[in-house]
Amino acid sequence: MQRIHSLPVLLLLLLLPLLTGCGGRTTADPEQAAGLKYATLLRMEQTDSFTSVTIADPWKEGAVLARYVLVPRTQPLPHYLPQGTLIRTPLQRAVLTTSVHAALLLDLHAERAIAGLTDTAYIVSPEVRQLLCQGVKSMGTALQPDLELMQAARADALLTSPFEGDGSARAQRLGIPQIACADYMESSPLGRAEWMRFYGRLFGQAERADSLFAAVEQHYLALAAQADSLTSKRTAPT
Repeated sequence: MQRIHSLPVLLLLLLLPLLTGCGGRTTADPEQAAGLKYATLLRMEQTDSFTSVTIADPWKEGAVLARYVLVPRTQPLPHYLPQGTLIRTPLQRAVLTTSVHAALLLDLHAERAIAGLTDTAYIVSPEVRQLLCQGVKSMGTALQPDLELMQAARADALLTSPFEGDGSARAQRLGIPQIACADYMESSPLGRAEWMRFYGRLFGQAERADSLFAAVEQHYLALAAQADSLTSKRTAPT
């Protein structure tokens, strides 16, 4: 059984959408969601030489929020690439704007790729705070990341949580790709958790991410079945 290092964080990934409601969400075409069972805003199409990723806009019906093309660093660029921001994988010097994603990278054994974190004053996880003692830099706030520090750290990506009306492209002016982490806008717990498969491919941990998600899915479905059973027993006529 896959060992889950940060169970409270994974539970947040699963349960937060239930607490924040489901209004205003759109979905990508489920028939094109290659290998994805629950995520509705994320689509991944994998070929021998690249992975194409499309993120649907949660606030605009039928619109696309972002497109990315993931190409391994060890491979030359293919002659043909689909439309999208080119991301060389695995990421090596990423800046994160949420401690939830930092904790997930700990579970994926990809913490060495974290160059910086924003809003570090609000981090409560001891494991994530320990990263700051191991050389990870504080990079300002999520809304105003310190671009000079990011440039000095040679950041190769900025993982952000998009919000409606956000038109910021400050990091992109430095040539640092912004990756929209719209997982929090998914309408189901497993839909949000399944985004870890995307993050695993960004950081060269696809196999571990798939295995970790399978474990989370198994635990969640077992708990859901148990809850349904208890509810049925309580409502059954005597």
